[in-house]
Amino acid sequence: MKELEEKGETPKGSGYKYTNSKGVAMVKYHCDTLPERGATNNNLGGNLSICFPIGQKMLVIFGHNECIFKQYTVTGKQWYGPNGEAYVVPKDDGAGIMISAFQS
Repeated sequence: MKELEEKGETPKGSGYKYTNSKGVAMVKYHCDTLPERGATNNNLGGNLSICFPIGQKMLVIFGHNECIFKQYTVTGKQWYGPNGEAYVVPKDDGAGIMISAFQS
């Protein structure tokens, strides 16, 4: 850890500091910090975390949501001229755009 900090490869004081089962002081860095140093000893492509129980399956949650934006949804709100002039309000909702997204 000290060597990496001195070389400027990691920010000073970063990482999760802990003591392993043999009493050795260790520092865990996020896999994006030092990808070339990551271990690959499970079928998911690396160690999940020292904080994660060994042998337990990882829980992955996916969410999905969608929303439709219509062209004339807010037709009751518009600018009026000095004599009360206003635009003609269409009778339909107009064109719509659907936004759909996944999150994990």
